Amino acid sequence: MEQKENKPNYLTSIKLTRKRIKFIKTYGECTDSEALLEMLFAQQIQIEKLEKIRVNTSILAWWLVAIPLILGMLFFVFGLGSLIR
Repeated sequence: MEQKENKPNYLTSIKLTRKRIKFIKTYGECTDSEALLEMLFAQQIQIEKLEKIRVNTSILAWWLVAIPLILGMLFFVFGLGSLIR
C-alpha cells in the first residue's frame, strides 16, 4: 500500500491557502511557549498601532469639532454682541 503524507487532523479539515501554508511553514515547528511569545509580540504591535490611531482620531476631533464650536461661541458672544449695541 502507498502511504499518504501524515498531516495533523486540524490540517485535513481546513482549506489551505497560500497565506495559511506560509504561516504553517513559519510557525509549525514552534513549541507552545514560542508560539505564545509570537502571539504576545503580534498583540503588542497591534495595541501600539491602535493607540496611535486613537491619538490621531482625538486630535482630528479637536481640530474639526471642538475648536470650531468654541470659536463659533466666542464669535457669537463678542461679534454679535457689538452689533446689538
